Amino acid sequence: MEERFRHFDCLCLPGFKAQTDPDFLFAILVGDAMPAHWIERLAALIAGFPQSVILSRPPGPHRKACQNDHNDSRQGKPVPLPRLDTAGEAELKASFAIDADQVLRVFA
Repeated sequence: MEERFRHFDCLCLPGFKAQTDPDFLFAILVGDAMPAHWIERLAALIAGFPQSVILSRPPGPHRKACQNDHNDSRQGKPVPLPRLDTAGEAELKASFAIDADQVLRVFA
């Protein structure tokens, strides 16, 4: 986990924080059995990053969990996401990085 957090903090997170188009949501999907100290550490890393939210879900297929949240949000059902009119999804590993214009290009 230490290595994953280092990768997330140094490689993945900076690109999302530097996006030139701030109109996006960075949902971080974690398992509901993730120990509290790791959740707290993750929350500390995204503090001050208003586009980010941590979603805790039971074990299951990643794609289905994301699809359910997207669909519920579009229908105005109560989920810890804002209402989404347009949604894109990518399963990112902690070691993935994106450039500062990624959101702008994808949703332009």
